[in-house]
Amino acid sequence: MSDTPLITVIIPAFNAATYIAQCIENVKFQTYKDIEILVVDDGSTDETVEIANSFNVKVISQSNRGVSAARNTGISGAAGQYLHFLDVDDLINHCFYEELINSACKYDADVVCCSIYHEKSSIWSHERNGIFVASNAEDKMMLAKVGEDGHCFKYLLRKDFLVSHSIYFDEKIRIGEDLVFSIQAVYLANRLVLQDKSLYFYKHRAGSALALFNQSNRVDRNKGLAPVREFKQSFQKKFKVYNLGEDTGVNALYFILGLPIGRKKKLKNGLVKWYFCGICVMRKKNI
Repeated sequence: MSDTPLITVIIPAFNAATYIAQCIENVKFQTYKDIEILVVDDGSTDETVEIANSFNVKVISQSNRGVSAARNTGISGAAGQYLHFLDVDDLINHCFYEELINSACKYDADVVCCSIYHEKSSIWSHERNGIFVASNAEDKMMLAKVGEDGHCFKYLLRKDFLVSHSIYFDEKIRIGEDLVFSIQAVYLANRLVLQDKSLYFYKHRAGSALALFNQSNRVDRNKGLAPVREFKQSFQKKFKVYNLGEDTGVNALYFILGLPIGRKKKLKNGLVKWYFCGICVMRKKNI
């Protein structure tokens, strides 16, 4: 492999005219320069394509088929040895690719990941300041926290590895599709390197698909996440992996006048949630 392998940055974009210029500039100003920027236009009707073309980057246009299809198109069209899926409205540290590719090359790793800074939920934003290398399945899953934080954008992935194992995004899943992808990638990787610095800045957008999904009623959320739960159950049964973020079974109920109106739920990842009348009103990460 070259001393400076090519990284393809895959940017799915649907009506992203507001963010696409900043996103591309964020990549162009990286300290690592051997980068191919690939914008996958998912049927935009605004100026997304025109703005992207003004930066002289590679653009592939397709009819609107969703983010999973756009990412899969990116995998097929990428020239790089390593791939990164960048959300168009997020930000990355200026040394993001240099940090991750150095670890990938040094440890010959199929997958490298970093920590994330969450704009809205700082309790999720923490790091242990180190580099951790794992090849054991249980340790890989634990280090990546992939069962409860399956965001694909925190990973740098070797393309040949993904293709040889047929790891692609399930285009039938609309919410949590990246968790399904990430679980497979982390489990099957020859080794995983955790570069434990918060190099990725996850922005909270009120109108994003995930934000709107979280605001929907509980019945709709449960229905939308059903395919993800089914995948996790099937994966656990097949590979005997049980640290995928399932509940610990530790719950506490609180009553007023004999009626259960409050509940405290503790998850394996250390996250504690408090519910009032069935609605999650607070969450806290025990670090």
